[in-house]
Amino acid sequence: KFLAFAIASSVAIFTTTAVWCWPEGVVEWKYLAPFLAYAAASCGALSLNFLKVIALALRVTVSQEANELVKPHSFLALVALATYAPLQLALLNSVLTHSPVSYAVPLYESLLIVLTIIAGGTFYREFDQLDARGAYGFVAGGGVTVGGLVL
Repeated sequence: KFLAFAIASSVAIFTTTAVWCWPEGVVEWKYLAPFLAYAAASCGALSLNFLKVIALALRVTVSQEANELVKPHSFLALVALATYAPLQLALLNSVLTHSPVSYAVPLYESLLIVLTIIAGGTFYREFDQLDARGAYGFVAGGGVTVGGLVL
């Protein structure tokens, strides 16, 4: 599930980035801003997830003298973090430059919260533990939180 999320997010990120790099005037900023915010939030969600992978590997390395940092998953997380974190900042800067802050910040933050929840929940299989009642409560709580940011 996380792999599907990561691939879909990466395709959206790099497609949006390609359009973002087109010459001025080809695409109006007011139409591109929501996509840039989505791409920045996707980069942020993936960056946070990969940072947690590195932090967990570092914790195991320090506490158990087993070097988790040299394992392939740690290296891939480090490469992904180095890719997505700077791109997140560049995309967010572009959104803030070309949109009113009162529009860009709530949009970005709402997307970041939702996408981070999805990334973490799928990667760490936290959603697998929810029954139907817990899932409804979780969705309702997330909706209230995001709704509060949007309003």
